[in-house]
Amino acid sequence: MEAKVTFIDKIIDKTKSAIDTLRDKIRSVLTKKAKDYLKNTEEDHSLNSEVKEKDSTEKEAEPKAKKKAPSKKSTPKKPVAKKTKLPEAKKDDILKIIKKYEKGIKQTELYKELDEYNRQKISLLLAKMDEEKIIRREKIGTSYIVFGV
Repeated sequence: MEAKVTFIDKIIDKTKSAIDTLRDKIRSVLTKKAKDYLKNTEEDHSLNSEVKEKDSTEKEAEPKAKKKAPSKKSTPKKPVAKKTKLPEAKKDDILKIIKKYEKGIKQTELYKELDEYNRQKISLLLAKMDEEKIIRREKIGTSYIVFGV
């Protein structure tokens, strides 16, 4: 009986050491991933601030400067809802809801009220309507507040 207990104790000790080893490996991997993530986000923030500074100085220097054509190496991004016509039914539904809220409505709340429509299409539609000055959007945090014009 005593031999079985010592054998079980040995198995428990080996299992504990294996768990400790795995825990150390996981901790080191997670630490490395966290450091990489922080490094990347810091680089993104510095790039964003550089781009914003560059954009503001370019706007001040040349308000009517022509846009440069994208290089062949990078894939050009698609313009926001440029090629599609705005469906009048969706536009009307959006405008009706926006007019109910004099102080504006969060874009996320607008999605909830227009649940029969695709969220991405609503987002593109709102961006296009803002561009055409049909509505006005102000970025607050990670969302927009949408106002009627």
